[in-house]
Formats: sequence, C-alpha cells, structure tokens
Amino acid sequence: MEERKRHKLAWEKARPLIKGAAKLLFNFDTEVCGEKGPLLVMANHCAELDPVFLISAFREPLYFVASEHILRKGFVSELLCRYTRIIPRQKGGSASSTIRSIVRNLGEGNSVCIFPEGNRSWDGVTAPITPATGKMARMAGAKLVTYRLEGVYFANPRWSGGSIRRGKSKGRVVGVYEPEYIKSLTAKAVQELIETDLHEDAYARQRELRTSFRGRRLAEHLETLLFMCPSCKAEGSMHSDGNYFFCSKCGAMHRYTPEGFFAGEDVIFDTVQDWSIWQNERIKEKCLSDEELLFSDTDMLLYTVSTAESADFISAGELVLYKDRLVLPDGSTLPLTEVRGMSVMGPQQLHLSTDRVHYLIKSNQVRCVIKYLTACKIFDKNLQYGI
Repeated sequence: MEERKRHKLAWEKARPLIKGAAKLLFNFDTEVCGEKGPLLVMANHCAELDPVFLISAFREPLYFVASEHILRKGFVSELLCRYTRIIPRQKGGSASSTIRSIVRNLGEGNSVCIFPEGNRSWDGVTAPITPATGKMARMAGAKLVTYRLEGVYFANPRWSGGSIRRGKSKGRVVGVYEPEYIKSLTAKAVQELIETDLHEDAYARQRELRTSFRGRRLAEHLETLLFMCPSCKAEGSMHSDGNYFFCSKCGAMHRYTPEGFFAGEDVIFDTVQDWSIWQNERIKEKCLSDEELLFSDTDMLLYTVSTAESADFISAGELVLYKDRLVLPDGSTLPLTEVRGMSVMGPQQLHLSTDRVHYLIKSNQVRCVIKYLTACKIFDKNLQYGI
C-alpha cells in the first residue's frame, strides 16, 4: 500500500514536468484520458521516449512493460524501481512470465501499459502485433484503452541513434472497451480490434501533411537499417554524413529532408519505408538462393544475459549467418533450429534465445543487425519476438 502511494505521488509530481518536456522537445500534444483504473493500455511504438508521451496522456499511474535491459542502468534503474514499477520482458525470450505479471498487476488494481508490437517501428508503419495479444487482453479482466501516437516516428526515428527532431506530433485515445465487451469477443476479434486501433502509417500521413521535423545530422545512422544500395545492389556500402546518405561503391547520393523524404538525382525510393520494403525482398531472394553464407560482421561483442540485472561479456569476434546456423563472436556454432526467439533492441543490439541461454550481440560501430532477424524470420515464420 505504501509503495502504491509513493508511485501515485511521484506520478502526480512528475507528470506536469514530463508533459512540459514533451511539448518543448517534440511539440507534442495529446488528448488526456480520464478513465479510472485498472486499465490495460495498449499503444503503438514509434520512439524511444514513447513512455513520456503516455505519461502526458494519463492522469493515473501506469506500470510499463519494458525490455529487461532497463534494469541494467545503474542509478537510473534504482530510481525507476523506487518511483514506479517496471514489468520486464526479455528481448527474444518467452513472454509467458511477462503476461502473468501483467495479469497479476491488473488484479491488484494497477494500470499497465504495453506496446504490443514488441518493437519500435523501423519504417513508420505499425509492426505486426505480438501473437496472442488478444487472448491476453481477454483474460486480463480489465478495461482496455487503445492509444495511438501520430507523427512521433519522424521526431525520433529508430535508426537515428537517439537524435531528436522537432516538428509536430500528437497522441489520442482511439478506443475504450469495458471488460465485459472484451470478454464477449473471440481472442481473434480482440486481436483485430487492437491491430485496427493502433495501425499508423507515418509516411501516408506525412505525404498529406508535409510537416517539417528539423534537427541536426538528419540522415546519420540510417545504415543501421538500410545497408543495400538500390542503384548498384552492393551490400554494406551505405554510409551517412550529416543530412546525406550515400553509397561508397557507386557514389549514389541521397539527401534526407526535414519532411523525412529522400531528394537528389540518384533517388530510386523517396522514403525509408519503400527502400526497406525493397531491401527485405532482396534479403528474401538471398535466403532462397543457392548462397550458403548470407551475412557477416566483424568486431561484434557477445554477452550472455542471466538475469534482468546482469549481462556477462563473453567474447569479441565475427558474427556470421549461414542458411542453417549462426557462428557467434566466440567462434561457437548455433544451429538455427535451436533459436527460440530473436529481437533487436534499439538500432543495433541483437538478442536471441535458446532453451537454455539468452544472448546479446552488439557492436560499438554503426552496424545493421536487423538483417539477421529479417533472414531468420524467413527461415522460421514461427520465430517468436517476445512480448
């Protein structure tokens, strides 16, 4: 009881400051939800600071489902654990314990917020909702609130390395559903309802609004997503510098504009979204070809994650993906049949799980690791991303 009082007081004191910061940094406006808890809040996931926008939108405290890595942030983690409650999920791991924790918190009268895509959007389109989200919402027994963020993708693109661009963004409550109504639907119908409410296509909206999102070095780190050149088809040749994105092989040059589009004589795709769709098709062709070695990157760092609070360094080396196996940076071989879950944290931290071990692979250099997940998903459509 004392803990809940502390969390409620912290929320009331901090919320006006957080709301003001969201307005100052992002020019963010939101509809405020006045519903009484316990609430199961679901929102689309566009930016690293999405919880800030949700705090702005809800008067009652929300407990956020978040990647377990947030509990490995030292003093920041201690602060969060004292003044709120984080419901951890392991990237690339099983979602069952997270679901149990969500249901338990709702049963205790707490409101919970989750981003059911399981990952931030890479290209501005809401990603597929994690399977069984509808089933979980039905069994939760709480009021379901769906909340959609609009324009946020361009303010803080996932591939941008955390840079903020100030434009105009907003959020709004899309639906409020009583538990009795949710119970009256099938799990499939609830899943479809959530998918419809949370769907956002940032580029479709931007083609109409043409809102400027101004910042410095707008194109930098784009190669964490786009690593193939559409002009010469070279891999690993794309590099960013300031507002420009270019191929070191053929010299194709693209300027990333404040509106989020590519401009220049060499432009084949004018959006990150269209380029990414083309790239994913090339990855699929590569996976279905006679090539055995698909991708590799040197100077990768391998860790094992034993608990939410600790990650142990194992080795540095080359990460190699073949059609049937991964060679990890320590030289060990992991058959793809043993991989149970895979996910990407931020722009370039690859998480993968077997039945017994959870690995974290990352690099201090700017690298594209989403290609590994994209390829492995082609080989195993049932590969789980975690909740």
